[in-house]
Amino acid sequence: MRSKTLVALAVAAIASTAAATYFAIVDQRLSLSDPTTGKPLFANLAGRLNDVASVTFARKDGTLTLVRTPPGWRLVEKGNYSAAFDRLRKFLVDLSESKTVEAKTSSPAVYGSLDVDDLSVPDAKGVLLTLKDSGGTTIASLVIGKARTGRGGPSSDTTYVRRAGEAQAWLVSGRLAPEKDADRWLDRRVVDVSRERVREVAVTLADGTKLVVRRDKPADLDFAVADAPDDRAVKSPYERNAVGGAWEMVELDDVRPLGDFKFADDAAQAEARTFDGIVLRTRFAEIDGKPWIHLSARFEAPGELPTGEALGAAKLKNAEDAAKEVADINSRLAAWLYRVPDYKLEPMRRKLDDLFEPAAKTQ
Repeated sequence: MRSKTLVALAVAAIASTAAATYFAIVDQRLSLSDPTTGKPLFANLAGRLNDVASVTFARKDGTLTLVRTPPGWRLVEKGNYSAAFDRLRKFLVDLSESKTVEAKTSSPAVYGSLDVDDLSVPDAKGVLLTLKDSGGTTIASLVIGKARTGRGGPSSDTTYVRRAGEAQAWLVSGRLAPEKDADRWLDRRVVDVSRERVREVAVTLADGTKLVVRRDKPADLDFAVADAPDDRAVKSPYERNAVGGAWEMVELDDVRPLGDFKFADDAAQAEARTFDGIVLRTRFAEIDGKPWIHLSARFEAPGELPTGEALGAAKLKNAEDAAKEVADINSRLAAWLYRVPDYKLEPMRRKLDDLFEPAAKTQ
């Protein structure tokens, strides 16, 4: 029985090898018969990626433009906010490595089926990509159409494209599908102050009510509520610890320049103080019915700072590094308003009542 199984497997392996060899020969013959396939989509782009100074994605319903500035890449349509360089770099590298797989139509009447119409066409669904150098000269431009998912995984994905100014449309290697939403091109990190570093959080609401949670030392696992009511049971430590950890790994949903926006004198705010001297101030605003926040920081030298192993265990920083972190926060964030996920926003503006069970009703 075993020998029959081995024979069957051997036969299957031989058949598989023969099939693979056959299709490899066919592919090679097809490639040789069509010298236009297997060529880089843009022959010189790989060597000119460092020359790219602007990247524009134009659609029928809007345009996104990324520009290279001395501080780094910025997204014009978001007030020149910092762009996600890693995402942009991957897209440009993928584009430079893309090769022609198959020549498709050169008839404008058929462009619509591939989404490679000119944007002047009323129902155009493609994306006009344009790369320019610092002098404004176009390095590469093409209409990006439908993407196709390959059966062999992401490495076999393909995309329909048409180089700008050319009639011929192509199926090319790679999934050249640029993100449509502006926030996907943004550097989403806002601030990251770990809960282990936080000593105290004070939340002051617009009506003047205040919530303070604090720890006496970094080794304390849970935050305690200051001025806790004696007649009400406190909820689980999770609720108050969430307040202390609200500024950990915060990412944006949206951003807008602070500009001339003025906060009300009684605007709600929260201050998170760390054991190593950082005071992170968060002010809250409502714009067009949605909550936004503004962040700034200052350094206040702590009276006492753990040293050696205790410093590392609590993820604390020495005075010099803490001051540098404050400078970085202010340089990156002070000129902006942020929309952040609700699960991060809500702990930043907790009320005292949120941390306690309802008062017992009297009979």
